[in-house]
Amino acid sequence: MENKIVFWREIITTGLQLGGVIFIVVAWARGWFKGFKKFTEFASKANCFMDELLPDFLEYLCTTDRAPKDFLTKWTKLISTGAVKRSSPLAITDKGRELITMIGLDRVFESNKENWANRVKESLGKGLKDGKTNKYDVEEISMNVVMKLFTEGDSCFDSIKNYMFENPEKIRKSDLCLLASLLLRDYIFREHSDWIN
Repeated sequence: MENKIVFWREIITTGLQLGGVIFIVVAWARGWFKGFKKFTEFASKANCFMDELLPDFLEYLCTTDRAPKDFLTKWTKLISTGAVKRSSPLAITDKGRELITMIGLDRVFESNKENWANRVKESLGKGLKDGKTNKYDVEEISMNVVMKLFTEGDSCFDSIKNYMFENPEKIRKSDLCLLASLLLRDYIFREHSDWIN
């Protein structure tokens, strides 16, 4: 009985393997793989859209104040690539910390952190009740401040922009801005806790 089961198992396995080989030969002969090539070209274009065009469009939309509140932050979090833990509260991962050091964001942030924090406070402006705000708004405004600084050509980002130009596969603009905004948010939480309810 056991020999019959083994025999039929081997027959079925051999049949499936032979069928697979025949299918590949027929698919190649009939040109079915050309359709697969078109699909991979489409997927490549979709990746280009997600990696390059969508973040640029969202960035433009949000810096012109035509987008709904939090729109840029939500999309930036959505398309982030592992440098940030996405659950609340957002946190920089080990990969994100390595990236910060590799691109020199740590040095840029150290040189500009107080100036950036003051811009956040200025942007919060009327939202401050008794000179205080909430953590959520600090995170959102930090993202907007960093994105505006980056897109409006603030010279503090020049070395990082050069790095991004020479190494486009290493970091995307959305990841850079999200990492910088989280550094800023954490700095404000730590050093300016008197701003927060």
